[in-house]
Amino acid sequence: MRRNNVKPSEITLRLCRNVRILAKEQRIKMKDVESAAGLANGYFFRCEQNSNAMRIDTVCTLAELFGVTVDELICEDLEKKLKEPLAKATLADAVEAVSDVFSKEEIVRIISEEM
Repeated sequence: MRRNNVKPSEITLRLCRNVRILAKEQRIKMKDVESAAGLANGYFFRCEQNSNAMRIDTVCTLAELFGVTVDELICEDLEKKLKEPLAKATLADAVEAVSDVFSKEEIVRIISEEM
């Protein structure tokens, strides 16, 4: 049964887009994703061009590879989801994130120069 009357090609395109987003975020080349999942080079490109459905075992392997659920990989808009935490971050969060690299004085100087 189709979920929300979404065509299979739309599902495949979303899945491929999410894989590309996750690969980019984790700095993994697509050919390395394809290799790790046991797929031929250019597999995702061909899926996007032909809207071929992926086998469920391939989807499960990809989800495991990226540390996400199958549902997230297929149904979520991961581009939007991954940007949300950045939008909600506060200055205090940013300072805390770099405090092990920069001293308090360096952080203040950097912020002052940017303003």
